[in-house]
Amino acid sequence: MGTLKLKKPSKRMMTPRKGGHEASGEAGESESVVEPSSEPRPPERAEGEGHTMELAEFRAALEASGLVLRPPFMVRIDKAIREATGIPWKQIERNLARLTNRRGYHKAVIESPVRYDLAGEPSGPVDPEHKARARELLAKSRS
Repeated sequence: MGTLKLKKPSKRMMTPRKGGHEASGEAGESESVVEPSSEPRPPERAEGEGHTMELAEFRAALEASGLVLRPPFMVRIDKAIREATGIPWKQIERNLARLTNRRGYHKAVIESPVRYDLAGEPSGPVDPEHKARARELLAKSRS
C-alpha cells in the first residue's frame, strides 16, 4: 500500500478571467493573496435573523415595553409579544422555547389553575391536557 500525501492549502485565490473562466495559475498571471485581518471583527448585532437575542436581552426588551412574563403563559403569547414589541418571530420563538422547556415552567403549568397574559393578569384556565403533558416532561427530565 502506498502512502497518501496531502497538499498544503494554498493562500492563492482563484480569480475569474474575462469571459467567465477561472484563472488556472499559468505563468504571467497576477496572483491574489488573501491576507488575514490583524484585528478581530466584532460580532454582528443585527435585529434580524442573524443575531440570536439572549434571554436577558429578551426579558429587558419586554420590560422596556412594560410587559410581564408570568408562567404559565397564555396561549399564543408569541403573537401578543410580536404585536406589542416588534421583536422578530425567530427571536420570540427561540426565547419562549428556552423559557418553556425548563422544569420550573412545567411545575408552574401543573400547579397553576390559570394562565397569565402580558400584563400579569389571568387569561384563562390551564387545560388538563397541558397539565398532563407537563407532568410527562417533568418526569422525563428527572430520569
